[in-house]
Amino acid sequence: MRRFSQRSSLVTLSEINITPLLDLAFVLLIIFVITTPLLEQGIPLKLPDGTGRPDKLERGDIRTVEISPQGIYMLNKRSNSLDQIEAQLRREFQTNPNLLVYIR
Repeated sequence: MRRFSQRSSLVTLSEINITPLLDLAFVLLIIFVITTPLLEQGIPLKLPDGTGRPDKLERGDIRTVEISPQGIYMLNKRSNSLDQIEAQLRREFQTNPNLLVYIR
């Protein structure tokens, strides 16, 4: 009876040729490099030209409207109805167009 050596079977497994695998990886890489720029889609944007000077925002130009979990509306830490807050903000915006309102 002849014995089969495990050594010969291990040698054949360790000699797997990975060259075709590398060829396939490089071909896929080249395909992705070529096709990726063709797939880009742009959104038309009108960007500012940068010639104008931006308005400076001062602390007095900021108003904060807070809505509590109970549904209470507050403008700058004062409780008001929603209609009163809207009317007050409209009046202030007419005199100060740089008014910024944060809603929290």
